[in-house]
Amino acid sequence: MIDAHYTPPSIARELISHVGRLLPGSIADFAAGGGELLLQAANRWPRREFAACDISRQAVARLSRERPEWKIGTCDFYSSRSRAASRVLRSVRGDVALCLANPPFSYRGGEQWRVVPATGTSLFCGPAMAFLLNAVEYLRPGGQLVAIVPANALRSAKDEAAVNFLNESGTLKLLDSYPRGAFPNCTSQTVSISYHRDRVSREVEVVGKEVRAVRVEVELTRGSTPMHSVLPLGAGHIPVVHTSDLRNNTVQRPNHGVTRANNVVRGPAVLVPRVGKPQSDKVAIYTADDPVVLSDCVFAIRCASAGDALYVLNILLANWVILCRVYHGTCAPYITIKDLVGALHGMGIHVCARSSEVHSNNLQQIAATVVI
Repeated sequence: MIDAHYTPPSIARELISHVGRLLPGSIADFAAGGGELLLQAANRWPRREFAACDISRQAVARLSRERPEWKIGTCDFYSSRSRAASRVLRSVRGDVALCLANPPFSYRGGEQWRVVPATGTSLFCGPAMAFLLNAVEYLRPGGQLVAIVPANALRSAKDEAAVNFLNESGTLKLLDSYPRGAFPNCTSQTVSISYHRDRVSREVEVVGKEVRAVRVEVELTRGSTPMHSVLPLGAGHIPVVHTSDLRNNTVQRPNHGVTRANNVVRGPAVLVPRVGKPQSDKVAIYTADDPVVLSDCVFAIRCASAGDALYVLNILLANWVILCRVYHGTCAPYITIKDLVGALHGMGIHVCARSSEVHSNNLQQIAATVVI
């Protein structure tokens, strides 16, 4: 049984606001429901061609009356036979510049779905990710998909293969998160994501050139200063950097400080929140030589040069979904040092064996190597 949760107008507008410049082509929603996502898109791009499908004949009939100029049809998007029979889908395959999606959050029973992408390799995943894997087959090269999915789809073992496929075939990013109750009659925590399909295959053959890995030495440090022990920043104080001081990928001027500290951090470094809802703009570069103290809610990836720090920042942002998947917790999301090391490893950042020297009650430092 499908659980249908139509998109509220406010969330539809917010989702559309994340879309930048579009390539030529149509805009589609393959589980259109009431059509709110496409209606918001039509307000922004009124001259585009729009395509809509839904499993509900009543929803399709209503939308056809309201938007007779659109391509609209009934289709069970989970069924390969239904997709193959759909005139609407046949007409837009490979031509969709923007696919909008709020797929069914759950099929009761928790079964896995089998998807066979164009690569021919079968993948098993949950219904939301299965829907997205089928949807990206209709994108044109360079096309974009913007979707709302359950938050656990990005970090569950069941969907790991699907997430890896999207990361390998294009660029997958986390946009925003929504609390439980954001959708009527829905108790799931949800997130919005975007996916850009590569214009060309990532499997590029290099002929006649030697490829050399550039190694960047970094050091991972966890802050140890609790915020209840700090003072308002005053003359002679060492500034304390907390997660609230990380905005727009930079370190804002801290408001708190300490009179002395055994361990300080100097730039260049990349600071990553340990606690709180993952937000890409809170991954911040710090290049100043002025010493700062980290609160116990912040990690620092210390680099040898500002150029290295900028490169590491770009690696983290380009692999943002991988980083978000390792934040967990029923209240405030958090990431452990083990989780962070594992995420870095997944991005090509290999941690040395000295990580075994880390002690949970002290300032934690790990020597690592970034392989680029």
